[in-house]
Amino acid sequence: MKYVEKLGLIHERNNLLNRVVSLNRFSLENGNLFLHFYAFIPAIELLGNEEQIKYWIPLANELKITGAYV
Repeated sequence: MKYVEKLGLIHERNNLLNRVVSLNRFSLENGNLFLHFYAFIPAIELLGNEEQIKYWIPLANELKITGAYV
């Protein structure tokens, strides 16, 4: 993350999604969180009811839970 910031590739340090996408783009984390943000969270948003979305999405966005695919 420090290397990506040093290169000036991140404009919003506090934007978690921006940080993850930047890390993924430069293969520093092998895209481990890419599926979390682009498959796991959308699956909750599309398939969850209002109560589930309200509960799970904030946890997922803050990385208190993470999606995994095997």
